[in-house]
Amino acid sequence: MPRLVDSALSALILLVCAPLIAVIALAIRLESRGPVFYRQERIGKDGKPFLLFKFRKMPKDLPKQGPMLTGRFDPRLTHVGRFLERTKLDELPQLLNILRGDMTLVGPRPEVRKFIPYYPEKWKTVLSVKPGIVGLNQVYHRNESELFPTDCSDIEEYYIRHILPDKLDIDIRYVERRGFWFDLWILLRAAWVTVFGTVTSRSLESYRIYFAILILDTCLAVASYILAYTVRFSAQIPVQDRELLYQMLVPVALIRALAFAVYETPRHVPGYFSVHEVGVVLRSVVIGSLGILGYAFLANLRAHSRAIFFIDSAFLVILLLGYRWGWAWWKHRSGNSVGSPRVVIAGVNHETVRIIETLQRTREKLVEIIGVVDTDATRRGHHIAGVEIIGLAGEMDLLLGVHHVDAVLMVRSALSDKIAERIEQICGDHNVKVSIVPELIKTIEAIVPKPTAHRQ
Repeated sequence: MPRLVDSALSALILLVCAPLIAVIALAIRLESRGPVFYRQERIGKDGKPFLLFKFRKMPKDLPKQGPMLTGRFDPRLTHVGRFLERTKLDELPQLLNILRGDMTLVGPRPEVRKFIPYYPEKWKTVLSVKPGIVGLNQVYHRNESELFPTDCSDIEEYYIRHILPDKLDIDIRYVERRGFWFDLWILLRAAWVTVFGTVTSRSLESYRIYFAILILDTCLAVASYILAYTVRFSAQIPVQDRELLYQMLVPVALIRALAFAVYETPRHVPGYFSVHEVGVVLRSVVIGSLGILGYAFLANLRAHSRAIFFIDSAFLVILLLGYRWGWAWWKHRSGNSVGSPRVVIAGVNHETVRIIETLQRTREKLVEIIGVVDTDATRRGHHIAGVEIIGLAGEMDLLLGVHHVDAVLMVRSALSDKIAERIEQICGDHNVKVSIVPELIKTIEAIVPKPTAHRQ
């Protein structure tokens, strides 16, 4: 696209999205320490490097850098980062790159230097034009991270061999056909797939429990808002305020649901209840309340009582934390003791249930179960005996560093020889102890009394 059109559209989008950018920036700062923006060297036109801007999606002080590529369920991502990655909102700051002249709205996506030496003849054509925020690849493969196999142990190697060649061929097709009308078609098409490609049938299948809890939390948010009005006006809501209440119900539901999704509040229900869960709920409620307040201000609803925002926030925190605490109490009856070793269980079958139940029978918690690692991607986010499946065996390298795991309990009968050997190798690299579940169960059951049957 012409430079003038690029600059004008970028400035307009930045102006329109200014409130959204401010909310995202606040959410990033509230969740983790570090800058709002992440700058990374990318290669631009004619091979010239430049600094690309993105919203930061990972903690600043990761114990291990990891691969240059971000997977669909990369455990390094923060809650806000995972939301930004899925919605592609992390790319918004690249409008600044357009204003600086580094990029254009439509063009091949800029790559890191590490991958440039591969396929030099193809790169020669691709780097003959300015890189863009969206390109033909984003139209064909909106969710690139889903192109990786679920058991991929080296995503960079897989990317170089199987994904990068096809991407370059598509970018070459763009370079050969580029023009104003073709760019406009790509821009409109990319906008469509970005919005409607966020939720896929695969994600709906994997997140059934997540969406059910999200709906429950949103319903509680609406109920809390109505309750706040009832308390504020002592159950005698004036007609004018009642109309305002009805007018705000849909925006409240949408803004609260968005805040819950950003902080993945629905994930923090089963398993155990800790200060971390309290922090997640508080941050999501604060961000949601600020969003509702911002909407009321922009919609010029000055008659809205400011006290209702505070009452609503207090009620919602009580409701969300209350039923989460009750759920955790019902699941475990008692929390994990402070200082218990943090363990991950690798493999899912009947023995996984057995080891979890055996550990839960102990009067004093021997370990803190962080989660379960599976080999089936469709079960990610599900729960087994109240413990969440947090990732895949192929992601063990990242999971150990992010969750500061002390030991891995390996359900040997649920894993192939190749996967088991790979897990043992990774644990050895991280100095993490590995225990085989069948032998471990026998040891624990020898010192933990089995529950006795009561006579009727």
